[in-house]
This record gives sequence, structure tokens and C-alpha cells, in this order.
Amino acid sequence: MFRLVWPLLVIVLSGRAIYGQNSSYRIIGGSSVDIKQAPYQANILVDGSPCCSGAIISNGRILTAAGCVYGYPTSSVTVRVGSSSRESGGTLIKVCGINTHPQYSSSRYDNNLAILELCDPLTYSDSIKYINVTEKVPEDSSLAEVTGWGSTSWLGSWWDRIFGSLPDQLQGATVSFYNREQCANDISGWFWTWDYGVSDLTLCTYSYNRAACSYDIGAPLVKDKKLVGILSYGGCTTYPDVYANLIRFRSWLFERTAATEKATTKAASNATSTGTTSSKTTEKASSATTSATTPTTTSTTASPDPMIGK
Repeated sequence: MFRLVWPLLVIVLSGRAIYGQNSSYRIIGGSSVDIKQAPYQANILVDGSPCCSGAIISNGRILTAAGCVYGYPTSSVTVRVGSSSRESGGTLIKVCGINTHPQYSSSRYDNNLAILELCDPLTYSDSIKYINVTEKVPEDSSLAEVTGWGSTSWLGSWWDRIFGSLPDQLQGATVSFYNREQCANDISGWFWTWDYGVSDLTLCTYSYNRAACSYDIGAPLVKDKKLVGILSYGGCTTYPDVYANLIRFRSWLFERTAATEKATTKAASNATSTGTTSSKTTEKASSATTSATTPTTTSTTASPDPMIGK
């Protein structure tokens, strides 16, 4: 019995068990945010239940953490956009494709990214807009904004886990970038024995009484109105928060976008050549070919430009 209990006690006391598949993190020490202040914010639902956040990167794609959707069929995943509320309002969109980073591992924080392909294009408004990916590496101690739905205290996160009570209003907090080497040391466990993948592929933030916590992986981290990170792990103010460092994934984002664009164009071309394309499908395919890049576009497949920060 002692041999069984002791390892479990170590994990509980250290407060640092690696997040499992489909766990999530939420904001502590934040304040209420109107969706118009963060119109790129997306709420990811799995089997109808809100569980993660994400960022709108084009009118047909949402960027989130792979750990949120890994192992689920597309039919289980939907996205709510355009609402400050966790449970209602805005627009619900079905997901028709999930592109998980090929090197994602549930035991590590790096490569924790997935692109959700929406079944229908978003219609942009004051509360629904895409956000560009950054082209700059943030400096240590500089500030950024993180947004998500969730607990406003560390104790609240445990209450939420037990009783299922979560705040409905979108929360936001200003956080400070944290030295990566120190971050790796802080979260590596006793005697620095665990490697959670904190590297140049990740960013860390740490701020007193302001952090992500339980139930919101995938939260967007924004600096100078550009998307710099997607939350992989929330430290609940006890440990640093860890994000995917998006500037290191720009090539992957572009490649996945280009591949989807090519497949969509080919499918539309094949349908047209066989005479089976309806007038509505032809119109959408034509719209996609124009590669409109302005926020008012309604093409079925968006230009890759928003994804790579141009």
C-alpha cells in the first residue's frame, strides 16, 4: 500500500502532473472582456461541451491546442465565435477537418497545435475577426494579453473540477514573458527529472496572481495585436504558463494552409469537369480562387496570408 500511495502523493504535492489528453486551462486574476475586444477568440466544444479556446486565423480556420481535440472525430467538435459568453450567443460552426501537428505528444508542451477546418466560412463582424500570426520574437519581461473562459482563483479551479461550475464571461489578463531556461527549470519537477518539452518551440509567461489554469488550453496569447502563442499548459500562478511559440511554426501553418487550398481547388475543378457541380458550389469555388484577404471576405477557403502574419 505504501509503495502505491507514495508516488501519488509526490505527484499531488508537486502540483505538476503533466496534462493529459483533452485536459484544459483557464484564466486566474483576469477581468471580464467583451468579445469585441478580442474578436479572434474561439470557444471549442467537444461533444457539445465547452472545453478549450482557440484563435480565428482565417475565415475558415481556427488554431488551437492539439491536446484539446486529439483522438476525437470531426463530428464531435464544434466552434462558437462572436460571443463573450461561454454557453450561448454568437455563431456555432461545425468542424470538417482537424490537422494536428505531426510531432505532437500528449506528454510534452511543444508542437501542441491543431488547425480546425470549418465546414462553413465565417462572416466577419465587430465580434468575429481573424488575427495575424506574429513575425517577431517577444523579449523577456515584455507584456502580452491572454484570454479565455474560466476560474478566477486557484482554489476555484479545483471547485470547478469537482462541481462543474465555471464562469460564463470571457476573461482577460496581462502577463509577462518569462525566461525560457528558468521556465524549464521551474516546471521540470523535483531534481529536474522531467522533460516537458520547454524549448525554442515554446514561450513562457509568469505573472504574480495572473495566469491560465484549469479548463482552457488553446487560449490565444496576443502581443501588439499579433498572435504569438497558443496555450499548452497553465501554471495556475504556481508555475509558469507554457505556450506554443508560433513564430517557429509559421512554415507549418503555411504548408497546411497551402495543402488545404490545393485540395479544395482540385476538388472543385474535378467536380466542374464532370458536370456535377451545383451553381452554389461553383460560386464558392470561384470565390475561393480569387483568394480574397480582406476581413470582409466570405470565400469558402481563406487566403493563407492571415496565417503567416502578412
